[in-house]
Amino acid sequence: KKKSTTRGKTLTNTFIHLKVKKKKKQMINVGLLGHVDSGKTSIAKVLSTIGSTASFDKSPQERLRGKTIDLGFSSVLKGDTRIAFVDCPGHAKLIKVVIGGAHIIDMMILVIDITKGIQTQTAECIILGEVTKKPLMVLLNKIDGVDKIKREKRIEKVSRRIRGALKDTHFADPIILPFSAKEPQEHDKQAILNAIVTLAQTNERKMQTKEKFLMAVDHCFMIKGQGTVMTGTVLQGRVHVGDNIDIAGYQQSRRVKSIQKFKAPAEDATTGERAGLLIADFKKTKAFERGYVSAPHVIKTYTRFIAHVSPIRHFKQPITSRKKFHITIGHETIMGTPLFFCCKKSQFPNQSAFPLSLQEYEWLDALTYPLDEAYLYFAQITMESPIASYPTATFIASKLDMDIHSKSCRLAFSGKLLDVERTQEEDTLAVYKLKQLTCSIDKNKRMVEKMTTDELIGDHLIDKQLLSHYKKNKNHMTYPLIPFLSHPIYVHTLSGNYRGIITKPFGKNGKFYIQMDQEVHDIQGGERCDVYYKVNVFDKQRAIVPYSP
Repeated sequence: KKKSTTRGKTLTNTFIHLKVKKKKKQMINVGLLGHVDSGKTSIAKVLSTIGSTASFDKSPQERLRGKTIDLGFSSVLKGDTRIAFVDCPGHAKLIKVVIGGAHIIDMMILVIDITKGIQTQTAECIILGEVTKKPLMVLLNKIDGVDKIKREKRIEKVSRRIRGALKDTHFADPIILPFSAKEPQEHDKQAILNAIVTLAQTNERKMQTKEKFLMAVDHCFMIKGQGTVMTGTVLQGRVHVGDNIDIAGYQQSRRVKSIQKFKAPAEDATTGERAGLLIADFKKTKAFERGYVSAPHVIKTYTRFIAHVSPIRHFKQPITSRKKFHITIGHETIMGTPLFFCCKKSQFPNQSAFPLSLQEYEWLDALTYPLDEAYLYFAQITMESPIASYPTATFIASKLDMDIHSKSCRLAFSGKLLDVERTQEEDTLAVYKLKQLTCSIDKNKRMVEKMTTDELIGDHLIDKQLLSHYKKNKNHMTYPLIPFLSHPIYVHTLSGNYRGIITKPFGKNGKFYIQMDQEVHDIQGGERCDVYYKVNVFDKQRAIVPYSP
């Protein structure tokens, strides 16, 4: 450019430059997970060339404690691939932070202290990787702590144990590399970076570039005189300078003033990339801290939602309906109460949609492993406080109040949100709890005068469960029988099973007539009878519906 002045004005003679289209760099987000003090932060520091403001334990609290307590971010360029490392804390108390970090990564590096082998948090990280279905490689760190003479045998022994532990998981035959963050060798560093690029070639986030913009924010802070900076990972879509974005949970919108990617200015940020967005002043930075920003109307606030669910096989406690769990969606963890139900896959042809009123579902007292492959499993989860999320988001339910010193898995079940929000007033979902009442043939009066031989008297159909559904009436004990009139009943004898119908009450003591489908002569007093019925758990009237097993 050449400047000249005419009549007091500055003119600029601009030369025309040919624009050369630069090849777009791919970005891979790599999570560093493992037991506390396995050397994750040291590895991130050795492998990275750029560190963010929240990397390498820079915060005062981390320096004071001498350990990682929050997510740290750094990066290195390998050819045309930008590798972003997400350094996750290893302490058991910080598993919520690790679960939150898992949803923004494309692959995992499991860091194992070769002098100690697989430890408690190592196992929990393996389970987390299996649930999120991310590619995994293993680094055996601290090989400098093993005598050189014994080093090869130690590497072989620990590698064999790791392969044995992973053989029944998604990570059978993983890449295992020895390393020393204390005495790093250049060829070892390059071997790790090459393995990362190879493993991440099939990056599923590429398929989400055409979706509406959505970003998981992990840090938020103000710059005086400029605005608010939000750093995070783009989960889907693309954002440009000048776009308006929604801040989840605050019903506020802001314009994007500028964008940076690892300290370099950019015009946009797309799926899978880490970026910092400078927006107009957002004064609630401390309250927001972490969450989502998105294109308008992408994020919803849920108090109750429906999700596909599956149990985590390593969780040993019962996963029961109406039991409270810690529900982690993104970086947020809130207590929630699930109600489990299922239906046959053949009854659910369009598995991407969820019909509230077009389907009957079967209530589940508990979610158990293994699941029946012929069925689809769901949960309605009621949150103790609203949570911001988006349709198809994945979540993990856990019991974080368990003893952290025990070797038990705390991750209970996982799932994916369906695009269904449930309000407190809705009762259109037909989830039936199957019930069975057992009674017997009257011992003293199996047959009654003026009754044909195929009429019997049943006894003791009234029970506490039934009375809890219907009003108690001391003067008329036949009231609870009314819903069962014309219901089928099954009589079990030594010679076989017979079906009948409950026709009318007999007296006021809970007895009733049974009209058998066929004439039978060998039924004795005291024979067992079963009545099967179902109740919609969301029906406030608790209407009884008969069914045959």
